[in-house]
Formats: sequence, structure tokens, C-alpha cells
Amino acid sequence: METFDELLSLWCTAEARGATDVLDRLLDEDFLGDGPGCSLLDKRSWLARHSDGVYVVERFDWQILEAREHQHTAIGIGVQSQVARYRGMDWSGDFLCTVVAISRQDRWTIVNVQLHRQPETVPAIPSARAGSPAHRPGTRQPARSVHRAR
Repeated sequence: METFDELLSLWCTAEARGATDVLDRLLDEDFLGDGPGCSLLDKRSWLARHSDGVYVVERFDWQILEAREHQHTAIGIGVQSQVARYRGMDWSGDFLCTVVAISRQDRWTIVNVQLHRQPETVPAIPSARAGSPAHRPGTRQPARSVHRAR
């Protein structure tokens, strides 16, 4: 992946489809992500939740609120909306989602995914770059939505 936006798009599609082969390439070897019940998952555990059928996704949407790049690090803050089940329990909802990625040798990989369940409405996130049209508080880019075929 040459750009952070490409990485986010591929990640969204791979998560929705449970494509562990793609996720394996997108996630850094040092990856850590928030799992259900406040658990912290390393790369192997993150991939396993798809491959062992523990995490089943019917719909996965990602709407980016803001993205920032600084040298070899990028942070995307967005809303992840999903219809999903985890260990047979409903795990649907809206989550404030922060994705942190790094670039090494012109290749982006995700090192961290943080999730926080959101109430019905999500307030606009203030931006430090308020003068930039692409980064005004409340400015949202179109959602990337992927639906898994049953």
C-alpha cells in the first residue's frame, strides 16, 4: 500500500469479509487491537477471531472523521458500524475507531486498532487543523461499506 487511505480501504474490506490472508499482510507484526470485553489482541489472535468463526460479520461500515499523517505514522479516526456476532452474542453497534499505521520502505501496515462503543449519535470530533476544508470539525468523508454475503 502506497497510501494510508489505500490501507484503510483494504482493511475495511478485509474485516468485512473475514479475509485473514489480506489482514495478515495489512497488520504489522507488532499489531495490538482492542477485542471484545476489553481484551487486547495481538496479530495472531486478531486473525484467529475470523478464521475460527468466533467473530462473524454481516455488515461492516467505516466512516472516517479525520486522518493525519506525520512522517512515517498515520492516524485515522472514524466510526465503525457493524452487524456482527462474537462467540454467538450480538456484537453489533457503532464504535469510535482509531487506526494507527506506520510506513516502512513505502509500505503501510496497521500497528493498532482501538475501539470504543458509541451511543446512538457520535459528536463531531474537533480538529487541530480547523482551517483545512478536509479537516473541519464534523466534516466526514463518505462511508466505506462492505456487506458480507451469507
